[in-house]
Amino acid sequence: MLKIADLINRYTKLTVPDGILRAKVSELIMREIGFDIPVDKITVRRKIAFVNCSPAIKCELQIRKEKILSSLMDELGKDAPIDIS
Repeated sequence: MLKIADLINRYTKLTVPDGILRAKVSELIMREIGFDIPVDKITVRRKIAFVNCSPAIKCELQIRKEKILSSLMDELGKDAPIDIS
């Protein structure tokens, strides 16, 4: 017979779906730097958000990286990316 703790433990390992994570990254970039990055230009692998955009926008992302990552951590918790590239 399964214990309730075993059943609950199964759900603690769930992560945010990829589409929602990419949409949240796009939304926060728009909020922080004012540039709209389409969701299809963002990929998240191994907790690193890769943004495919112009060099000028990438430079702005690097300047405000800490603020963006902090906002992501506040909104997504443990599922937030730890870096933006």
